[in-house]
Amino acid sequence: MRAAAREYPETRLRVGPMDRGNGMRVPMTVGPWMTAPGGEQTAAALGVIVDDAIGIEVHNQRPAGTHSVTTELSLDVVFPPPWPGPELVATSRLAGAGPADGVSRGEVRDGDGRVVAIASGRSRFVPAIGIHADVAEVEREPPDRIEPADHRTILEVLDISDLGRSLILGFGGDADTGPRLPPPIGQPSAENRVPAPRPTADDWPAQVAAAVSHDGKAAGAALAEGAAPAAGTAPAAGPGPSAPPASPMTAQLVVPPVEAFGNASGTMHGGLLFAGTDLAAAGLAGALGPQGAADYTTSLRLNLLRPALLGEPVIFTASVVNRGRSVSVYRVVSHGSAGRPYTVATVTRSRLP
Repeated sequence: MRAAAREYPETRLRVGPMDRGNGMRVPMTVGPWMTAPGGEQTAAALGVIVDDAIGIEVHNQRPAGTHSVTTELSLDVVFPPPWPGPELVATSRLAGAGPADGVSRGEVRDGDGRVVAIASGRSRFVPAIGIHADVAEVEREPPDRIEPADHRTILEVLDISDLGRSLILGFGGDADTGPRLPPPIGQPSAENRVPAPRPTADDWPAQVAAAVSHDGKAAGAALAEGAAPAAGTAPAAGPGPSAPPASPMTAQLVVPPVEAFGNASGTMHGGLLFAGTDLAAAGLAGALGPQGAADYTTSLRLNLLRPALLGEPVIFTASVVNRGRSVSVYRVVSHGSAGRPYTVATVTRSRLP
């Protein structure tokens, strides 16, 4: 019996229909569901079409009795957004497949036919047992699709309605050890605790201002000209009302568990793990505020280590590797309440030209 109708990551991001002819072709309609709160398109929105194009191309070459799981996914943005529509199209070709895994390469073109991103990925072949046992049957007779809601941002696609509570900025670290990662939600630890309190929605403008500036000076000037920082923001770095607040060193983006985020195995779609990773880095960079971003993602390298369970929120913890004037690098780890990593990624962001 066919399963009940449901939403998919593809329906939420207006992806499809896919063409499995000579290589994979995966289109996505351009719209507000691709944008951050400031209105700019984000690389996060490319995760699903890229993962589908790259992963399914290898999946089609899997040995009998196996399923394929993405283990590595990389994206390089060639042209910064905005990307014109009416649709973006991801295509891929198999680079090669052995008995254990396969690699494919692809690209994303905009409505003008311009290559805006290139991608590659590796998928491993695993026995079709356990959570993968029924995938083939689901693929043969997939549930009907429910049309998505009128999502106005990529955050709404991820069911994030209150960014001030879903994005948790941390101020901490020192010259010897670097930033301290926030502990998984619900598991505070004296050895792994961020000294700043959890921000509220009222704290958000001041913390975004601190994050936007890589050296803190611009943030300090902006806050000195406006209202005093909200309660709960980081203390000033020096005396006087115009002293800049410390820049956030970590960020946690909490994505709620939603059935629509699942793939055929019932775990979070790799493209949404990609999206959450990019958005966590963007949040730490100060690029999710209402004023828009001063930089954009130029590359993302994602290692998928284990399935991300959807019985609880998925937490994306971002930390600063290096903040530069033109290019900054972030490390992002996704995990559940137990803290074991689902994914580990490196995200590079560059200042807009």
